[in-house]
Amino acid sequence: MGCEEDGGDGIGRKEDFPGCGAAASTIPAPATPQSLLTLAIEEACRGVQAAHGGPFGALVVRPVSGAPSSGRDAEVAVLAQCHNEAVRQLDPTAHAEVVAIRTACRRLGTRKLDGCVLYTSCYPCPMCLCAILWSGIRHVYYAATSAEASRAGFDDGRFSSALQAQPQLVQLCTLQHVEHARARAPFEAYRAAVNSGRLEPY
Repeated sequence: MGCEEDGGDGIGRKEDFPGCGAAASTIPAPATPQSLLTLAIEEACRGVQAAHGGPFGALVVRPVSGAPSSGRDAEVAVLAQCHNEAVRQLDPTAHAEVVAIRTACRRLGTRKLDGCVLYTSCYPCPMCLCAILWSGIRHVYYAATSAEASRAGFDDGRFSSALQAQPQLVQLCTLQHVEHARARAPFEAYRAAVNSGRLEPY
């Protein structure tokens, strides 16, 4: 992958942030949930093709000044566009959402992402949900559901059930499902990579 400068916006260069498929950029309005989830899905497929990890991608965006805090249909700055790096980094915590949060924090020079919005190719696992809450992100949009992930072989039910006794966790942020025609594309790419031997099954 080539490396691009940040264009003078002060939020870093791609080569400074491994696990990210694109340099920081600004997407003009209307940046809809559909269009931003398309980027997350494409990033998930990119990670699978590179055999970096599971079929998941995520974006952290920040609405430009004066835009709605939810980031919906607004001009946004993409602070991180990242995929799952668990295999590449030999790190079970390197999920797409976690890598994206880490990257966005480094780019902004902060550990708090209040006012930012996360777009993810799939409903976040319990670990990622906790990372989202710790980061201060309060709006999340996702494409594939946890049931679709389970059917693809990524079943975090044993962890999710432990959180069912703490429903207040999911009440601390808004998780909104958005139907997307390509929601299952990363899982299909993953299945092909496993069948070809480029990736080991989880």
